[in-house]
Amino acid sequence: MTNTILKIVAAFAVVFTLIGCQNEISEIKAITDPKFVPVQSTFNASFSYSLDGVVRTKIYALQLDQYVSDSSYLIAPKTFHIEFFDSLGEYTGTMTGNEAIFSQKSNTLWTKGDLVLENWKKEKLETNSLTFYLDSDLVYTPDFVKISSENSVLEGKGLRSNGSFSNYEINQTSGNFNTANE
Repeated sequence: MTNTILKIVAAFAVVFTLIGCQNEISEIKAITDPKFVPVQSTFNASFSYSLDGVVRTKIYALQLDQYVSDSSYLIAPKTFHIEFFDSLGEYTGTMTGNEAIFSQKSNTLWTKGDLVLENWKKEKLETNSLTFYLDSDLVYTPDFVKISSENSVLEGKGLRSNGSFSNYEINQTSGNFNTANE
């Protein structure tokens, strides 16, 4: 009788083990689908983008993954640094952050995580996320922003700016201003 019970328990143990080891087709596809697996990963990456023969953007990233799907895109899943230049090749600003996604199809850059954007006037924007529409030269965020300059600190919720961060508007503003007349 004891042998029979042990055989039944052993049979159930084998069945439960086999059921537990079964993979769902959706899980297997998620791991092997080219939309979800990078076709190329570059470490300590450094890239330059030019327009009409002039370098407009230099990107430095600890890791840069390229994905190919209906809309090809690049992901910098770790710290990145971007330098911006105008149509004459003059420096206009930098952006650093924790993560970025660039869609080659829509020419849009989404960033998040401790972002700092500085312009040539030494104004510094700090926020948690930015969307950069490269074709229209528009930078946008609905999040909290803090802009520091030599004489003032502005804070607000929401921002629209040009790509060089030289012309911007902040929504729901507050801050400290130097009002001394020169």
